Amino acid sequence: MYFESQLLKIDEYKLVCQKYDWMCEHLKKVISTMITTHKIVFTTGAFPGASARGTLELLFRNFIEHVDAVQVLANRGCSLGMIPSMRTILETYLSIRYILQDNSDNRAIAYQIGHFRNTIKSNKRFVAGTDERSKFVSSLKEDDFWKSAPPLSGEALISANKQIESFNMAMLSPEYAPINAEWNRTVSLKTKNGKNKKYQSVQWFNLFDGPANIRELTKAVVDVSFYEIFYKMMCETTHAADAMKYFGRGVAGETAIRPIRHPDGMQYRIYFVSVLCIYLIRFLLRKFAPDKMVDFMDVYKRDFKPVLNVLGQEELIKAKWCL
Repeated sequence: MYFESQLLKIDEYKLVCQKYDWMCEHLKKVISTMITTHKIVFTTGAFPGASARGTLELLFRNFIEHVDAVQVLANRGCSLGMIPSMRTILETYLSIRYILQDNSDNRAIAYQIGHFRNTIKSNKRFVAGTDERSKFVSSLKEDDFWKSAPPLSGEALISANKQIESFNMAMLSPEYAPINAEWNRTVSLKTKNGKNKKYQSVQWFNLFDGPANIRELTKAVVDVSFYEIFYKMMCETTHAADAMKYFGRGVAGETAIRPIRHPDGMQYRIYFVSVLCIYLIRFLLRKFAPDKMVDFMDVYKRDFKPVLNVLGQEELIKAKWCL
């Protein structure tokens, strides 16, 4: 069932582990360079104001955490398990790039308001007397799991109410008010049948007549191929739509099921994540610390480019599981 159990010789297992380690060491160096870039970029005076800074700090942190998750999974040979984090890495990359592309403070506040609104809506489902609570309970009245679930503790309800109050107050502040008004304007762009003319559901990047969806956001920031090739592939996995890929036939026509933790695709996923990291580092340095680009290019040529050349071309672990 597991790929490791099919490696009959201890030397084969050691060789595979060495290749995992080599790829992971590369990702660790990439992460270290990202952390150094963070220290450089977030201390420069050219960086956007406090609102944008706070949002971007958290997005950058999110980006690094998921790159680290890919590294940890690669260390254990979990190639397929990398994909959900890869999707998050790509969406976080798009968010950072879009905020810094133009109108940074407003876009950063829009990102925050999106979080506020989603949290308020989610918490209201558990607060008695709200429309959200009534709709939530009605939708689950025949749900067996909901019937058997214990009620929320008083402490959890107090926390939910505090978040609702806190976020509602934040959106009334002078800083948030114009962006909140723009959100309401975007929501109001509806046709007669009640459906939004441009947006299925409003997301933070829709504001100010922004991209209508992730595909358009990708197109606005990088190349649409990132969506058509990579994002769609990752969605297939996260939505459990690709299970049939892991069925095949053996030499004698027997049924073959891909082993768990099989390394198929691992090096190319690490290549993709590495490239996104390098793109982000290069973008940030060029924009906010161009004097550091020479140092980064030295690191890139010495440490990263040779590894990427191998990852992008040569199949490191040959482990055919079906015809």
